[in-house]
Amino acid sequence: MAYLLFWILAFAAITVTASDNPLDTILPLITWAGVNWPLSRETMIPEGLEHASADSILDRIASAGFNFIRMPYAIEMIDLFYLNNQTDTPFPQTLISALGPDNGALITSQILLHNPIWTRNTTLFKIWSDIVRVAARKNLYIHPDAHVSKAEWCCSQTDGNAWFGDEHFDIENLTRGLGYVAE
Repeated sequence: MAYLLFWILAFAAITVTASDNPLDTILPLITWAGVNWPLSRETMIPEGLEHASADSILDRIASAGFNFIRMPYAIEMIDLFYLNNQTDTPFPQTLISALGPDNGALITSQILLHNPIWTRNTTLFKIWSDIVRVAARKNLYIHPDAHVSKAEWCCSQTDGNAWFGDEHFDIENLTRGLGYVAE
């Protein structure tokens, strides 16, 4: 989590705008070329890690000329942290919860095969922090995006995530979640 905070603050500290263009106070004009690395719904981890390592996914993003990654997250990730006595959730737990015991175990094994730095005890935010750290080494900016409150298929007015006060859009949890990620 410290790495995530560092890069958010570093980004904020060096970036200013001139007209509609973001400028870096050290370098001249920054031209954003971004991609979205989606969160895999109820599993709450970035998609594709069962097929390739985070490092190789980031290599592909950088080699395609991108320098900016939008990484959505669910406020539910932080809600779980607080429900579990301020202990982050091991990623296999969310895979098994979302995909069932057989598929959850299979995808966990595939993720660990491609990402040997992680174990069955690796947590959701540890995966995030590792991705942010590797992205920084590759000169990729990360934009953390609190996309949904409840980790599920989204983006309609009936999903409970649409607006303040909706079924899953608890304003206090949102504020707490934003603060947690910002720390």
